[in-house]
Amino acid sequence: MKLADFGLSRTITLPIRNLTLECCTLWYRPPEMLLGSKEYSINIDIWPIGCIFAELLNQGQSIFRGDCCYGQLIEIFKVLGTPSNETWDKVSHLDNFSFKFPKFVGMGLKKAIDQAVSPEGIEMLNRLLELNPFERISCKNALKDEYFSY
Repeated sequence: MKLADFGLSRTITLPIRNLTLECCTLWYRPPEMLLGSKEYSINIDIWPIGCIFAELLNQGQSIFRGDCCYGQLIEIFKVLGTPSNETWDKVSHLDNFSFKFPKFVGMGLKKAIDQAVSPEGIEMLNRLLELNPFERISCKNALKDEYFSY
């Protein structure tokens, strides 16, 4: 399956220049963009894939349903936990991390999805929805994962 929305697409150039922080619908926007990162790479595209994958596993229901950027981050942190510099190097340096976020431990994706999902499905979802963009799985590695070999 391939998904595309070229509405705000741009040519990738090196070095990567500052781009818009509102490049996708709020419910699919990655946390680094919501937190105000001005530099990002192709790993931002993995997050919305994970959100769509979660919806497919959850019978069409989104698991992150914020009504504004701050609310969206709260919804994400309730499930995945509030990041810290230990879990995401220099997250506190991002512009919007200066807001006071509650320190959520995170309920985990298994509890956030109402449906029965295999452990492999939850593991893939965890790798797609990794808060730290530098730790998020790549498309190439995701496609090689055993979950997609069934």
